[in-house]
Amino acid sequence: MKHSFLLLDLDGTTLDSHKKVSNENLEAIRKFIDKGGYVCFASGRNLGNVVEFAKMLNLESVWHIGINGNILMNIEKDETIVINKLTEDMYQNAVDYIVKNDLSAAAMMPKTVVFRNSQEGAGKWAFTENGYNSTGEITGLKDVVKFNISTRNDDERRTYSSYMESLGFEITISSLDWIECLNPGCDKYTGAVRLCEMLGKDINEICAIGDYENDYALLSQVDLAVCPKNATDHVKGVCDIVLPVSNDESAVSYLINNYLLKE
Repeated sequence: MKHSFLLLDLDGTTLDSHKKVSNENLEAIRKFIDKGGYVCFASGRNLGNVVEFAKMLNLESVWHIGINGNILMNIEKDETIVINKLTEDMYQNAVDYIVKNDLSAAAMMPKTVVFRNSQEGAGKWAFTENGYNSTGEITGLKDVVKFNISTRNDDERRTYSSYMESLGFEITISSLDWIECLNPGCDKYTGAVRLCEMLGKDINEICAIGDYENDYALLSQVDLAVCPKNATDHVKGVCDIVLPVSNDESAVSYLINNYLLKE
């Protein structure tokens, strides 16, 4: 295979609309690995929030790219390498703004996430609290890598993004729900470069698949860039292959069976 290193975005790409991995995707990924391929995630999620999928795909032992390239993570070793995180000033300024304006937000650390509900959005988070996720206040935290601010209102998105940029944050969008606020300098592509250096792999062997704006830097620079049918137009514009199927139609399986295994 020419492209034996496959980077998978999770939400909107490998996962369907119900946050599940289809049997077709599971079988294709396993087949790709059996043929000598190397598969890892390139996600906006952290270690704690990829564990389920890594175990499902038997990918616990490999290194993954997390928090949009700001960490590398290994589930089997329960280990993270932090490439980039927020400065103390960035963290505190973000907390002050979020609390003052009573925003729903999430503070993401290498392994854990703390979700803050606004008064208006109290009880909105639908997830199981566990060792990785919790709800509460976002003050007094250490090693925060990213803040997500929640809104589906376009005017609010512009207002929040503009203010966070004025504080020195780099803004990216991973879905209709989230504004992602990070320390500039890292993205999924820089994470891929770091991972290749660590593993001794050729970056020209990478095929990456993703659907949203936080995938743009990666897809615009890898050797083979692919997106599912449900990707944004901006992302489609930099891809070598736009698949005729969506994440709800096992797009990863389609890519592997119709392209990668036929190279």
